[in-house]
Amino acid sequence: MADPVHTKDPVRQHELLAHYDDHGHPTGYSMDLINSVCLDNKCKLVEVTMYWDDAGNYSHLTYPEKKPLTKVEHEPFTEEDYLRLDTILKDKASILQKHSLAYLAKEPDKPKGKKGTKKPSSAQDSSDDDVDGESIATPASVKDAVVKDAAWTTWVLWTYANTEIVPILQAETELHCTPAYIQKTLDSGDWQKVEFILNYLLRKKIYTQAYVDATANALAGAGIDQIDLGLTYLKTATQNKNDYYQKTIQTLPEMGNYNAAIIIDEISNEDDLDDEILLLLSKKLSKCSYYTVHLTLQFIENKNLFSDKHELNLSALLDVKDFFIARRAYRFLQEQDLSPKTKHKLAEFAKKYEDRI
Repeated sequence: MADPVHTKDPVRQHELLAHYDDHGHPTGYSMDLINSVCLDNKCKLVEVTMYWDDAGNYSHLTYPEKKPLTKVEHEPFTEEDYLRLDTILKDKASILQKHSLAYLAKEPDKPKGKKGTKKPSSAQDSSDDDVDGESIATPASVKDAVVKDAAWTTWVLWTYANTEIVPILQAETELHCTPAYIQKTLDSGDWQKVEFILNYLLRKKIYTQAYVDATANALAGAGIDQIDLGLTYLKTATQNKNDYYQKTIQTLPEMGNYNAAIIIDEISNEDDLDDEILLLLSKKLSKCSYYTVHLTLQFIENKNLFSDKHELNLSALLDVKDFFIARRAYRFLQEQDLSPKTKHKLAEFAKKYEDRI
């Protein structure tokens, strides 16, 4: 790997250790690292062991007991500093990726001293001590992205944790992507790892019913930057759009508002929506959040899709514990052509909550 500090030096060899479970599945990687963290080689060397999971995501680091990480003036990291560093190194989208070490090493404008004043000798001497980037200045744009008084150390460790080594680790794991390992990862619901596996499956065009089911089951736990990938795999792997919608609708009760909105939006924009899909959706609503219910009723109303087939499922919303959902359903049903039975249920609801609707 190239030294991120001295980029013109020859590529360095690092010993990478792979770790496996009892079934031979990769569980992670580790690498010992001793590296300079400044351009003039005056800084104290960083000595750590870095760890990644099997998907190439940075996990944690350790250091020799008598060689803690240090900040300016050789001050050891505090517990809070280590926690802060851990958070930063796990941020793959950190602003640090947009800046070089040279950028962090830019010296600020030096204030003009009074005429006749002399710089104290202690200050002159300190310029030659082992220091970190914060000793001269950390640009304001990245101050929140580094450990205070340890900007250079933070940058170097982040670069090792999140750049050149990641595809190396992922390529090694892909050599062990057996069906059992893939299924285990999808079933884990750990979306940092699920994301890696789905990209692998899409690239290799591997689609099985077991993987479709596991992806659908994991969908509710996807982050806002991962939900699109999960839906893309399901859309590509399912037999037809009805199969796709059935899988995604099943996940709606566990979905957060953002993910649910994406699915409802896809369904609402479907030009030729099968009534079977709308029936399944209306049936699931009694277990969904208010926002999911609201969006669904809104598009049913806008597209004039209500029929007696959906009446039973939608009238069931009057019985849910969340009053706001029940009231939203009441106001929707008020505008529909209903059976006598549902009209009676609507009237009973209005009588019970006359002071709240």
